[in-house]
Amino acid sequence: MANPRIQLTAVVNHQSSSVEGATPIEKLNVDLLWHIFTMNADMDAPIDSNIPYNARSGTRRVAFSPLTVTWRSSQVCRFWRDIILGSPSLWGRVVDLGVLKYMDEEWREEMLCRTGTAFLCIKFLDCDESAFTKFDVEFAAFLASLLENEWPRINKLNITIPVPIDDPVKDVIRRATQRPAPHLQSFRLHCYSLNYSQQQPPLFSDDAPSLREFHGINFNLQSPWLRNIRIIELSFPSTFSDVLSVLKQMPFLTTLVLHHDIPPLKNTEISSAQIYLPHLATITISHDVRTCVAFLNTLIPPPGCKLFLRTPRWSTRPLEPVPDITHAELPAVQTVLSRYLHAYFEAAKNSEQLSLDVTRTSLILCVYSHSNHSSSSPSSQDFDIAIHSQEAQDATFISFFLRSLSHCRLTSIKMLDLSIHPCSLDPSCASFIQFLLAFGAVEVLRPSLYALQTIKNLQVHAPTKSIPPNNILFPQLRTIRFRHVREGIATDDSVLAFLSWRRDIGLPIQVVDFITSPWNPRPCDMRRLFSAAEMAGVMVWWKEGEMKRQFLCGSVKKRIKEKGKSETRR
Repeated sequence: MANPRIQLTAVVNHQSSSVEGATPIEKLNVDLLWHIFTMNADMDAPIDSNIPYNARSGTRRVAFSPLTVTWRSSQVCRFWRDIILGSPSLWGRVVDLGVLKYMDEEWREEMLCRTGTAFLCIKFLDCDESAFTKFDVEFAAFLASLLENEWPRINKLNITIPVPIDDPVKDVIRRATQRPAPHLQSFRLHCYSLNYSQQQPPLFSDDAPSLREFHGINFNLQSPWLRNIRIIELSFPSTFSDVLSVLKQMPFLTTLVLHHDIPPLKNTEISSAQIYLPHLATITISHDVRTCVAFLNTLIPPPGCKLFLRTPRWSTRPLEPVPDITHAELPAVQTVLSRYLHAYFEAAKNSEQLSLDVTRTSLILCVYSHSNHSSSSPSSQDFDIAIHSQEAQDATFISFFLRSLSHCRLTSIKMLDLSIHPCSLDPSCASFIQFLLAFGAVEVLRPSLYALQTIKNLQVHAPTKSIPPNNILFPQLRTIRFRHVREGIATDDSVLAFLSWRRDIGLPIQVVDFITSPWNPRPCDMRRLFSAAEMAGVMVWWKEGEMKRQFLCGSVKKRIKEKGKSETRR
């Protein structure tokens, strides 16, 4: 395959002979330019939706496709053009069929010619079913030809076709994917009505030594390439017994994704034997809660393993209603969730925010972490459990879940988002109190109004056996942040009572923040809020349109901040 560094030597001489009198951008080192062009050629990178663009250039996906960016970069100047046209591997990285389908046959052939003998990364994510009802015949022929003629040098294949395709095209796709794939590293294929059976020749002829990532279609459960897989997504109509059989063959697996298409787990498939995958970092599973719990019980999560578990709100199979969890099964649910939560928090050093939303029919827990590199970087979701019930549950279910979390090591959590709906649990139950006591390091609380009332009432009225005298709920709490507020909440008696209680115990709230809420305060609300005795010394933040305002209650000065500028008014 082509070596880009060797092919770039020809343009180095051109650069050295034209530095004098050149503009700053023309003085960029060839290696630096090559690095920039390579970054722009990454088809896995997300497209920033905030970048402005001209709609006449086509859709945003086409205008900012790595293929489009590489092509336009090659027309900036002769120096850049020499680098890009002399680098087949760049063109091999940007075979975006979603762009090429709008091009004529001559340009498609030219683009493939520019790839030389380099490895190919092929992508086609045409999810706009309203654009057409059947796959374009001419473009289908191009896709079939590409797979048939270039299969041996394909490095990454990511194709999703949500509309019917002709049988001849299906046959070409089947034949191509049944050939050996010596350089294939990532394979993702989702095609409407394209099915594989165990009676057909095995996928990749069981010869894919470089394959590390697999998504989609059925395959031979004994395929030798399974041993090297790091990422796998399974959605075909198999059984959980088959899934467990496959997992035993993948000692290096890091990411596992299971979809609801797999039939529910049967009692005959449940095994007492457990599987340990030491490198497993992420599990994503979407199914009914009984199946999820039984399957997760067969795995031993390594420290730091992230879990994304979602149960459906309703059945996708009309004749198969989603089974609700029974009281007899709650201890098993608690045991499994405790194991995964403890494994995650055992190594989760950067987890700073936890969100819990409890209703009578659902429980949603999310954990967020910040990057190691920058404290100001956006938080990422690391753990997500969303359990939905078809019928309203009593407080027992929530209590069992809270027990799973109350003994975890939560010292890294600095922000707690707590939304509790009345009647969803018994606030005085021991499991809820132990849950709250576990958040000793929380500095920012984002509560629902009922949660705020509950916290204050528990501390004041709970018996000492529930909350020992030396234990204070949220001893580090300094900021209350409201996300969704109703009219008048700022002067609600429960809010003022909470602030008064915190001041009386020597742990006053310093900031009350309404900025992230859509609340538009009335002048009378603000006057009462600022003048309330409970608010003395509290900084209030709120937003009016695009203007951020802050006011230190009890002072005579109001500071207004707008778009990074500030001024003081009397």
